[in-house]
Amino acid sequence: LRLGYGDETSNETYTGLSDADFAGAPQRRYIGSQLDQMNWDHWRMRATHRVDLGRRTHVETAAYRHRFHRAWGKVDGFVGQRDFYDLLANPMAGANAVYYAILTGQADSTSPEEQLILGTNDRSFTSQGVQTVLTTKQKTGPLVHEVTAGARIHFDRADRRRFEDGYEMLGGALVRSARPRELVLDSRAETIALATFVEDRVRWKKLEVSAGTRLELIDYRFADFLTMAQHDGTYPVLIPGGGIQYHITPEASVL
Repeated sequence: LRLGYGDETSNETYTGLSDADFAGAPQRRYIGSQLDQMNWDHWRMRATHRVDLGRRTHVETAAYRHRFHRAWGKVDGFVGQRDFYDLLANPMAGANAVYYAILTGQADSTSPEEQLILGTNDRSFTSQGVQTVLTTKQKTGPLVHEVTAGARIHFDRADRRRFEDGYEMLGGALVRSARPRELVLDSRAETIALATFVEDRVRWKKLEVSAGTRLELIDYRFADFLTMAQHDGTYPVLIPGGGIQYHITPEASVL
């Protein structure tokens, strides 16, 4: 049985810097990104059980669950200039000079268009399932077979929410504006899949031949809670495969 937990709080941003600012101080952070922060926590569990059915055959079963939640709030742009890439690529071009001065704390916001938008991506991911694999090694005359077969039932879900808040730059600090919080994304995606596979690897002297196939049946659902749009479906995936490997020497082989 394995259990794990991790969490992080970091004042991370991907606002970036203009070329001139990066050349002068590559570790610089603009004042406009002072509230950028990521918070996440991750729970994980795995339980494994093995049964030996003789010297050459065993069955191994594993159950697992992962739960990951992340909320990353970061400044994404201005009400009147949402493209930070263009702003920082040309910070002195036209109106960009005004937005750049606000972003760096050299000037205050004086109009609604000059408010900074801080967007928070709040996301939760869950994945869990059970899988079992049978492995056996058998001989038929001069041939050695290593047969592996297994099945897995897997479920995963992703909840995604994004909301945006408005801030004004006042005296070198970000101050919450009267702009109401806006929810711009709220969705859930779920998938459940049943997968089975079988493979036989046959060895004869220096030659190995393997063949196998995998069949996966996938059922998915998606819901957008803002537009109330939903769609779902089911589809199969069949993946056959094979290979040949010849060991010329202990150090070299051809695949």
